[in-house]
Amino acid sequence: MICPNCNTMNPNSIKKCIKCGAKLEKDSGGAALKPAASTDGPMLKAKEKPAKQERMQMPMNAGGEPKKSSKFILILLIVIIAAALLYFFKDKLLTTLGQNDYKADSIRIADSIWTADSIRVADSLKIADSLRIVDSLRQAAIQDSIVLLYKGKKRTAQDTTVYKTLSDAEKAQLGKKKKSYNEKFYYAKDNKKMILIKGHTFTMGTNKGTSANLKASPETSLDLENPAHSVRVKDFYLDETEVTNGQFKKFLEETKYKPIGSLSHFRDRRFNHDDMPVVDVDYYDAVEYAKWAGKRLPFEREWECAAKDSHDYEYPTGNDMTESQARFGMNIKEGFPRTVKSYRPNHFGIYDLAGNVSEWVHGVISQYPGNKTPSKYYGSARVPRGGSWMSPKEDCKTYRRAILDISKSMGNIGFRCAIGRDEVIELQNK
Repeated sequence: MICPNCNTMNPNSIKKCIKCGAKLEKDSGGAALKPAASTDGPMLKAKEKPAKQERMQMPMNAGGEPKKSSKFILILLIVIIAAALLYFFKDKLLTTLGQNDYKADSIRIADSIWTADSIRVADSLKIADSLRIVDSLRQAAIQDSIVLLYKGKKRTAQDTTVYKTLSDAEKAQLGKKKKSYNEKFYYAKDNKKMILIKGHTFTMGTNKGTSANLKASPETSLDLENPAHSVRVKDFYLDETEVTNGQFKKFLEETKYKPIGSLSHFRDRRFNHDDMPVVDVDYYDAVEYAKWAGKRLPFEREWECAAKDSHDYEYPTGNDMTESQARFGMNIKEGFPRTVKSYRPNHFGIYDLAGNVSEWVHGVISQYPGNKTPSKYYGSARVPRGGSWMSPKEDCKTYRRAILDISKSMGNIGFRCAIGRDEVIELQNK
């Protein structure tokens, strides 16, 4: 109980205050009574007692002051920190929750795509809209993938033209892909110099009739060169010289090709110089060499075009031919070809189209337009052109199409190669 005199808390079991010694009295409710008025001093007013419930919630210290709970303060701090963290990191938390929701929704959406919705989508792709989309993608791919190759340089180009159909676009791109090749010289795998002969129209054949030499033999008394007719040739390249022994040997070494011709001249000092034209070669030997070099044999019209030199010459050397201009008319037992470039070239820069060795041309002999004379040779016989070191002058004419008995020839048939400019462009753009 509380002393009414000094306001000191005293145990309920004592009757006197432990501090001032005042007598403590209890009323019926157990509270200490105020002492009677005394002459010893003024009456002190007793302080009101806090309610029992408040005393239970607010513990007192030794001096009678209320004692604050440390646990309450700790809990309050935790709540404040949690609230602050929640406030500052609420965006990240919401994002994480949103991602989880997104993943869950994505799974549900993906599952639904494989059901009835996916069937309806697939059906819609089969109609006109899907076709237009596919055409647009193909057109864009063609435009973006154009690559122009020219002289080893890689360049890209994009066509922004709007075409009505895809085929029109493809044709346009194919035309742009082919870069023009107009170099004066060309070198193939055999590294042999080739001369560009520009395409033009010339007169092929003659109206002078078959030569007297052919009329002497009933078997070959045919007007093979008749009639003269106009022919157009495209740009093409022609070897400046005949293929030499050295070049043909390199072909044999690299390919291990077994020639059909005898090549017996390799053992004869009159014919085996590396710079002499190769002879005793079969037609198919010449074809295989041309394939290896990335070329072909010249067409008959190309050979005659080069020989006439754009002037309709009678001989590759001009309107006449002398022994100082070409190798021809020699004795078969003592004669032999000369090394290439022993004589002057024509105006194109081509050597030895007259004499030295006859040259295989592509394919078999065919009938000229307007020639109605039949022949067993058309479509079967092959015709060397230009004459050789052992040929008479007549056989060296530019239009001459002699049918030779190859089995009786001795080292007088060789060849040179050709290739069209369009073929070169195709090779350059691969």
